[in-house]
Amino acid sequence: MTRSTHEERNKAAARRWTEELWGAGDLGVADEIVAPDYVRHDPGDPFPARGPAGVKRLVGMLRGMLPDLKLTIEDQIAEGDRVVSRYTSVATDTRGYLGRPATGRTVTTTAIQIFRFEAGRIVESWAVRDDLGTLVQLGHVPAPRMAPPAAPGRIHPDVRIGHVHLRVADLPRALAFYRDALGFEVTADASADGIPMALLAAGDYHHHIALNTFKSAGGTPPPAGHTGLHHVAILFPGRRELAAAVKRIVAQGYPIDGGQDHGATMSVYLHDPDGNGVELYYDLPLERWRDADGAPVLRAESFDPHTLAAEAA
Repeated sequence: MTRSTHEERNKAAARRWTEELWGAGDLGVADEIVAPDYVRHDPGDPFPARGPAGVKRLVGMLRGMLPDLKLTIEDQIAEGDRVVSRYTSVATDTRGYLGRPATGRTVTTTAIQIFRFEAGRIVESWAVRDDLGTLVQLGHVPAPRMAPPAAPGRIHPDVRIGHVHLRVADLPRALAFYRDALGFEVTADASADGIPMALLAAGDYHHHIALNTFKSAGGTPPPAGHTGLHHVAILFPGRRELAAAVKRIVAQGYPIDGGQDHGATMSVYLHDPDGNGVELYYDLPLERWRDADGAPVLRAESFDPHTLAAEAA
């Protein structure tokens, strides 16, 4: 059998996989075209399939959710022992998709599948589908938001304050506060190289806070009545995370100045060891940011932060 004949045979088997097995639900096709040691690679599939029986299980599960599923091959390319198929699937969500309530919506999904053949049977496959697009069409997840362009003369709406760099009097003392009490991770500490500076972050960012004593070692906080930093505001994901931070601060003996409900935020105020103001807060739901007339809610209702700390597990 010539190479071109092998490739055409493999293309025909790949077509049967898409149109007869998955598209029409003919499970017997799996026994004819899938090798006993077949392995499926699919990053979006939580149930890895092996052999004809594994494929049948997946086909039955999918068609059980989407009984009117139809697949159409748009392109096929064969090269050696591999076949690439690009196809489109159309189905109506009448029974609920992946355990979610049925929506009655018809969805169209594009996908690409690569097959590897031995002796005319599929021994391995790799699938890539637009699973996010499917979930968006069903309304289970919001569509990705494209950032609007900046208005003329205005800063782009995706610009954020990246980090704050503080002059401190004692670097180890400042690290004890931001690292041990607030819980930031040290991402870089140049002290070992003779450079009195450290970087800290939440998560995998390079740094949100920088500390140095380049010109401030042994210094004192600025006196009242002078300009400078009012406070560093640190946003927490929610009330639970803020409560845990306040609990650590109280446990380590740092004094807290107070707490205020500002309408848009719940905020806790204190000072770091160098006298810099620190605000720890979480955002309240968006609908609470404005009043019934659409005006911003601006208030400062005091609350006891220690009651927040008591909520932490």
